Amino acid sequence: MSVYTELPLDEQNEDEQIITFGDDILSSFYYGNYSQGIQELIDYEVQPEELAEYLSDKAEECGMSESELYNGHFTSKLWVSIGRSYDTETKK
Repeated sequence: MSVYTELPLDEQNEDEQIITFGDDILSSFYYGNYSQGIQELIDYEVQPEELAEYLSDKAEECGMSESELYNGHFTSKLWVSIGRSYDTETKK
């Protein structure tokens, strides 16, 4: 599944700007549900690198830096943690 693919209409939340699978995953991480975010990456067959690229593209589309989106939540340290957790979970 692509992070750019739109969610089914009944799962979209325009108020929260959750329109695509990428938005859904990013939102899980941002709102503190780290394990759910990792599971969504696995369930949607999305690599952490793809999600990071999606965040970068979204920032560019909005004319912002990546650190301005999600109040700077997605730091390089978090991306490393996401990658490690993803690798650990997919090797089980």
